[in-house]
Amino acid sequence: MARKRVKSNNETKAQFIATESIHDRILQHYNMTVHFNDTWRMFLKRMAIPVILMEILVVVRAERLIWSDTTAFAVNSVLTALATAGFINRIHNPILCFKIAFTLSIMHLIWYMYEIFTSNFRKEVAQNHLPFGAFYFTISWIADRYMMRSISLAEKANEEMQMLLKQKTH
Repeated sequence: MARKRVKSNNETKAQFIATESIHDRILQHYNMTVHFNDTWRMFLKRMAIPVILMEILVVVRAERLIWSDTTAFAVNSVLTALATAGFINRIHNPILCFKIAFTLSIMHLIWYMYEIFTSNFRKEVAQNHLPFGAFYFTISWIADRYMMRSISLAEKANEEMQMLLKQKTH
């Protein structure tokens, strides 16, 4: 009888150690997920600068520094990039930044499609009117959705493991 108690105590200790090991791995995964998301968010935040510089280059290359279609298109792209950067940074009001970026991006893409379908000079449209801001917003939005999903899965796994550990100790 005493042997069975010793054996069962050893088994419960082994199970507890295995549970602790799994918990450590889950915490490590959670920390890695948070670190990866922060690194990716920093990269996306810095990508607004090349988008803005590309649009300035397009306006300068067009040699029409007065208000024109090319300038308006570039301004729309710059505003989209700035709103997207605000959304990614989670500054003052990220929902408002998202709504502004989404609206400007839709306007940008509709304008681009209109220019493609109505223009006889497809090369000119392709060179002067690429919707960099809309591309940046789309990539950032997809990445943000992925990051939010991965962090919620990591948090859920961590919470489940915490509940399991509480049940094991009681």
